[in-house]
Amino acid sequence: MKAKKKYLALFLLLPLAGFLLKSQFTPKKIISSFQGTSTRPTVTLITNSSCQNCRKVEALLNSALSGLYDQIDFVPIFYFDQIDNIPAHCATVVPSAQLCPQIYKYYKYTSETDCYTGLQQMLDNCLDPRQYLSFSSTPFFYRSPPSRSTTNQNLRFLCAKNLLNTRQWWEFYTDTTAKCDYSEYDTCWVDHYRNVADNPSDITACFNSQSQNLITAQITQKYQFSTLPLPSILINNIPINITSSLPLTSAVIKKQICMHFINPPSVCND
Repeated sequence: MKAKKKYLALFLLLPLAGFLLKSQFTPKKIISSFQGTSTRPTVTLITNSSCQNCRKVEALLNSALSGLYDQIDFVPIFYFDQIDNIPAHCATVVPSAQLCPQIYKYYKYTSETDCYTGLQQMLDNCLDPRQYLSFSSTPFFYRSPPSRSTTNQNLRFLCAKNLLNTRQWWEFYTDTTAKCDYSEYDTCWVDHYRNVADNPSDITACFNSQSQNLITAQITQKYQFSTLPLPSILINNIPINITSSLPLTSAVIKKQICMHFINPPSVCND
């Protein structure tokens, strides 16, 4: 009889134990117990200037940083490939035209014939050495998909990061990516840079003298975060914590940035 009463008591206590365990491991508990470790958190954006699907996340991050531009260190990482064999590279990144009967709808071609033409153009573009940057001191070729124009544009944005403060950089970046068509990449940026700084020639000088160093640093960073999707946001090298129950908003991003401050600035209370 005593044994039955003991098991009954344990049975009645199980729900309470489950509740206590759950309350210890809810996201709210984890967030509230996080201790900031930075006087200036580093916020990293991994993106590509030709990535139209990245614009929404970038806009949310820019909004979250409003009021924090001078309180954080911002690091953009752009997508660059380092290639030692162009034909071999193209064979891996351009789908075979033989697959058109199966894939033309997936790639939004109107017909198999349209698919054959489109993939051949992609392959011709990929195989064209003019679509790559190269330097005499290295055997490699460098490119940001899908073309040399994107490569050039990414490098300009990296040069701008070294010349502008974070607020100015975001103004230049968002205006240029929103208003410059892909075919205008190599010219359209000039007027948008003049909106935030006096000398577009500074960008050109950086491009001509610093491209190799900038690309080498970017590739090193890219491999460090190679498993992350495009775009991604990191705070102190930690990918931002976004779950299906916590949809991505500027408020969510701002809160997670503010969590990393030892002493959060007053804007974190807004």
